[in-house]
Amino acid sequence: MTFIYIFRRYPTTDNHVDFKRAKALARRIRRRSQRESWINFVSSNTSSTSSKQLWKKVESANGIYREFSFPILNTGNVTHSAPLDIANTLGHAFAQVSATDSYCPDFVAIKNRAERTPLRFTARSTLPYNFEFRMFELETALSRAHDTSPGPDGIRYNMLRHLNTTSLSHLLFLFNRIWTEQKYPSQWHEAIVIPFLKHGKDPSNPLHYRPIALTSCLCKTFERMVNARLIFEFEKQGCISPLQSGFHRGKVKQGHGPGRSSESRKGRRQREPVDW
Repeated sequence: MTFIYIFRRYPTTDNHVDFKRAKALARRIRRRSQRESWINFVSSNTSSTSSKQLWKKVESANGIYREFSFPILNTGNVTHSAPLDIANTLGHAFAQVSATDSYCPDFVAIKNRAERTPLRFTARSTLPYNFEFRMFELETALSRAHDTSPGPDGIRYNMLRHLNTTSLSHLLFLFNRIWTEQKYPSQWHEAIVIPFLKHGKDPSNPLHYRPIALTSCLCKTFERMVNARLIFEFEKQGCISPLQSGFHRGKVKQGHGPGRSSESRKGRRQREPVDW
């Protein structure tokens, strides 16, 4: 029950003083937060900050944002200009690209064979990577997360980082229930999909947009905790090739780029997957 509600319901002198005191405290906290936020904003600009990032921050601080307009899409002889029609057209295009028909026959055969293989999650002995998660794993996952846009639930990483010890314990309890009961929340299957136009492409073609899915930060935090265990176990068992740089701690991925660029272009032309 807030002080303003108490004062409105019981307009006594003491309640009025309590309300004024709470209002002054809230004003001081807001000013301090604004000052600290500005200091952190300025301190984030270093010698390594690119001019593009710097101008983006300056425009953001001044409240300058690029105007957004819905693109007019063309599919065959049909023009789509209504927002709902555009969204459905983009969704159909994304589904078409992600469909099994877009893969090569060899990959489809391997995919179907792998999906028919039953998965067994039971083991004769309790393995360490199946233990319940501990608090340091949750804190590590949150500390390594970037401040990305939230998913449909609107929960941001900054909100999770500012949880107190009790709330973090409740969150860890939730993750461990999902882990042990093997019941994945249905809401985590949903995402906000944002279409980004590919560089230099025609904006009227729905196939020229790249879908970016904004999933739940809670879901990504849990996945990051699971991934850390898997990577540790894979490296310990030697399951990851030493020639692979991706997902390998302490390995530089840029060195493999020039040597694999030709294979990537070849795979894109022939619509075949490339093993990195």
